[in-house]
Amino acid sequence: MGSLLSQRRLSQWIFLWVIKFFSFVWKSCDKNALNISKTSTLEKQIVKLIDARLSSARSYRLLSGVSVLASLCVGALAFSIRPSLAQVVVADAQSPALEVLSVKQVKDSGGFSNIQITPDGLSVTNSQLWLLIRVAFGAEFFSDGQIFGEPSWSHSERYDIAGKVSDVDVGKLRNLNHDQERRMTQAMLQEVLVERFHMKFHQENRDAPIYVLVVAKGGPKLKETTPGDSYSKGLLGPAGSKVGAGFLNVGRDHISGQGLSLEELAKALSGANTGRVVIDKTGLRGKYDFTLNWSPDQGVPPPGLDGGAPASASGPSIFTAIQEQLGLRLEPTKGPVKTLVIEHIERPSAN
Repeated sequence: MGSLLSQRRLSQWIFLWVIKFFSFVWKSCDKNALNISKTSTLEKQIVKLIDARLSSARSYRLLSGVSVLASLCVGALAFSIRPSLAQVVVADAQSPALEVLSVKQVKDSGGFSNIQITPDGLSVTNSQLWLLIRVAFGAEFFSDGQIFGEPSWSHSERYDIAGKVSDVDVGKLRNLNHDQERRMTQAMLQEVLVERFHMKFHQENRDAPIYVLVVAKGGPKLKETTPGDSYSKGLLGPAGSKVGAGFLNVGRDHISGQGLSLEELAKALSGANTGRVVIDKTGLRGKYDFTLNWSPDQGVPPPGLDGGAPASASGPSIFTAIQEQLGLRLEPTKGPVKTLVIEHIERPSAN
């Protein structure tokens, strides 16, 4: 019995020293050399794996300690072998990889940029890099003040991109709803940016001026979504097609949506429309149908003002319109803003 107890104590002692050794190595290693982002999804998965392994190692056997250490070493090697995997922030297991990909610089045709999912892949025409980045990372990073490190040519050079998935994955592109199509477009564009523009990035929070969206005096003027509404007489999508709940249309002088939360409205208001990130603080948790129209000539107010300027002959400012048409209000303040920091990006490699 005494011998068994001694062996168990020895195993405990060895196991604890293995964990201490690994902790020292982890704190001392250069994470930048491994290209590990502080907020990368993959790192969080590895950390969860560590926690799970440690919590299950209650037998105090030396083998458990060794297996934890080995697993973590393999995880660190995985970062150095495929750093691009840790870069992607849209985790969509349903998004197929682009098997064939063509990226060509083109002259500005003077037409609109177009980015869309096709029956067999992805199509981009006449698009600048800054737009590709903003569509790839969604409304969370649509404000210029949220993206750092863009190259000078991101607004001047335009590209056509054609990508095709494998024949096996074509079925994944069929019958997508609006949200699925959006997420798949983001995932494919991120793949293009990482693989062909060799983009490396990380996310971090920075304090910056923001607006908070609150309920105005007099209460909200919002139409709550009717459960199960098919929107047969609702908004129209591209080419006049009918769209359902979850659709959002953002223009230079209008925002319209159906079946959306006010958090999604706040994201749509962020960026060029207001000049700042907008955070929903209304406390309203329903889904709503709304239409907001304003005069783009009004511009955004100077820092510190709440946008309460009177309407011009051409229409109200976006700040006045939010209050008059939606019964909401934008209040200026400061707060943490999620930012995208581009560490490296270059012109696309040859096809």
